Amino acid sequence: NHPVYYSNAANCCMRLGHFEQAVQMADEAIRLNPAMTKAYYHRGLSYQALKMHKKAIEDLRRVVKAVPGDEEAR
Repeated sequence: NHPVYYSNAANCCMRLGHFEQAVQMADEAIRLNPAMTKAYYHRGLSYQALKMHKKAIEDLRRVVKAVPGDEEAR
């Protein structure tokens, strides 16, 4: 089990509009590597699409803190 696989799967699910599955994939990536910023990013965008704004903000703030120059996360 490699966290990059799950993070990439989360991105694919998200792009296909399968936001619940994207959250599950991102959760697994984060479980395997809690420092994986991209997984938080994908999960945050998926939460946003699911209208789970508080959780989306938490994840995206974590991304901005970890990668301050990331304009997409802002």
